Amino acid sequence: CSSGVCALTSLDVTTNRNLDGEIVVDGDFTVRSGVTVTATTGMLTVRARNITVENMGTITAAPRGNKLGRGSGSSATTSSYSGGGGGNGQRGSDDTSGSSYAGRGGAAIPSDTDTDVEGGGNGAPGVSPGGGAGGVGGGVIRLVASDSITITGFLTANGTAGSPNTSSSYGGGGGGAGGGILLAATGKIKVSGAISASGGAGGKGYYDVGGAGGLGRVRILSGDTRTVTGTITGVRTEDILPP
Repeated sequence: CSSGVCALTSLDVTTNRNLDGEIVVDGDFTVRSGVTVTATTGMLTVRARNITVENMGTITAAPRGNKLGRGSGSSATTSSYSGGGGGNGQRGSDDTSGSSYAGRGGAAIPSDTDTDVEGGGNGAPGVSPGGGAGGVGGGVIRLVASDSITITGFLTANGTAGSPNTSSSYGGGGGGAGGGILLAATGKIKVSGAISASGGAGGKGYYDVGGAGGLGRVRILSGDTRTVTGTITGVRTEDILPP
């Protein structure tokens, strides 16, 4: 054990389960076909020799927003207009009216290092009491392998949609931004499945619709080849794994 984290010999996930925080595995970590691993806190880091998510297997991070409060959208300055979407890999969208009273999208969250990923910014709510709730920013998944990573299933860290107004003369909520997903391997990375860190849609308001959440970040870093034939939804970075 180190820093309160004890390594498992291996971890073969054959039934749906929750995993949160940091999981350290001396051997291989595998999510089998049809199985879903959920990070209910919105934060999951897996460190293992080889990491595999089989076809129709899923790792999903619950939407919990940005723990530092970064990237949040701003609310409108009058009740009839909607909130702005959260930001992360890209800026969130303003509400759709184009008005000077509209809610503004949250700023893109700057990236300090090649391996840095964060939770998405929250969408702004409509003005109380009748405005819609803002969406919540997506969570964070980090998969770090001393050998290889193979993803034929799904990785998701999506933001949620803003809610529509609850009173006809008020604005809707902005959508939450997509979260952050990191794949880092000393060896090869193969992705033929789907990786998604998408932002949520804005909620319907009186004059307009809340701003959509921006895309999150997807970073794919390896010491050997990277083969991506699947779909990536997010601001994507592919590069050599830094030392």
